[in-house]
Order: sequence, then structure tokens, then C-alpha cells
Amino acid sequence: MLFKKDEKSKYDFLSWKAFFSLLFLMFFSLILFILIIPYILEQIFPSYASFVSSVHFRTLLSFPSLFLNFYFIYYFICKRRRKTLKEGFFFIPVSKEIYLKSLAVGILMPLLSAP
Repeated sequence: MLFKKDEKSKYDFLSWKAFFSLLFLMFFSLILFILIIPYILEQIFPSYASFVSSVHFRTLLSFPSLFLNFYFIYYFICKRRRKTLKEGFFFIPVSKEIYLKSLAVGILMPLLSAP
């Protein structure tokens, strides 16, 4: 029922197979860029092992992982269904009233919850 489209819904949900494929690919890209590539680079370039194992290098490697994950999401949500990016991610124009209300809530909530 979670991934089924009903009569009243205008949203086109992912199938179970596509959902789990997407999760697997995202997890694999994370493992690839965070664990496997630094390990291979440490073996190839032992003189740079301290740099490759540093937090800064792993942070730099997280950016290609993020871009790859975004492409996976784009592929499963937009490209396979032949939708544009705007249609696939439901980017719809927001009225100024809703924008100002959400901006006010975003500013007021941290101020009201301050100790």
C-alpha cells in the first residue's frame, strides 16, 4: 500500500524493486568513495598514506559520492519515467504568502526555543 498509486493520488510512487535498487546503489557509492577508494590509494601511493587517511581527503571524496547519489535519484525518479527535473521532484512555484510565512516560522522558531 505504501508504494501503490491510488485513485485520488496524483503522485507516481516508486516500485519496491526501484526503491531497493536505489538504496543499494546509494549505499554502494558511499562505501566505494569512503572506504574502497582511500584503501586502494593508500596501497598505490604509500608515501601519501597519511593524507589519504585524513579527514580532509575523505571529505573531498564525499562530494563525488553526493553527485553520484544525486544522479541515481535523478535516474530513478525522472529519467526512467521520462519526466523533467521540475516534474520529477515536484518543483512548483510557491506563492509569496507561503514563502513569507515559512520564512517567518524559520526565523521565529529558533528564537522562541532559545533558552
